Amino acid sequence: LYPRPVGKRIYERAKSLGKRIVLISDMYLPLAFLEELLAKNGFADHERLYLSTHVGKQKHTGELFAHVLEDLRVEPDRMLHVGDNDHGDIAKAREHGIETLHLTRADVRFATTTAYRRVWESDEPRQNYHWKSVLSTVAKRLADEPDHEDSGSLFGGDPWVLGYYGFGPLLLGFA
Repeated sequence: LYPRPVGKRIYERAKSLGKRIVLISDMYLPLAFLEELLAKNGFADHERLYLSTHVGKQKHTGELFAHVLEDLRVEPDRMLHVGDNDHGDIAKAREHGIETLHLTRADVRFATTTAYRRVWESDEPRQNYHWKSVLSTVAKRLADEPDHEDSGSLFGGDPWVLGYYGFGPLLLGFA
C-alpha cells in the first residue's frame, strides 16, 4: 500500500484550507493497522476513518455514504468525495448527492496511451496475472498523474522512460 502523489496533494490542499477531512474506505484490513499506515504516510490529520468492515456498511452499496452523512450530520452538498472506483467512489457517492472528484486509476489511464496500445494491446489475451502486475507497476509510475499527457510516442524522448518501460520489463522477462 502506498500513497498516490495526486491524492497526497489533494489531502494537503484540503488541510491547508482548513477543511474537515474524513476518510471512507471499503478496505478489508483492520482499522488499527490502517490508522498506523495512514499516519506513517502523512495522512494522520483526519477527523474520522470510516471503514466498511468496522461500520458494517459498504461504499459499493452506497450504505456507507448514507451512514457517514448521518453520523457527521452534514448535508451532501457540503461534502466532496475523492476516489478512483467508478462505481463505489463515484456513482454511489453521487446517488447520495455528494460531489465527487474521480482520480482515474493509473492502469486504466495507461491502457488508453499510445505506449500501451502500440505494444501491449494486441497481446492482451496472452497476458497473465504476473505480467499484468508488471504493467500495473509501469502504469503507476508513468500515468498516475491526472494531467499526464500521451506524447504519441512510446517513450516521449525520455531515456529514463525508455529504461523503465522498455528495458525494465524486457530484463524482468529474462530473470
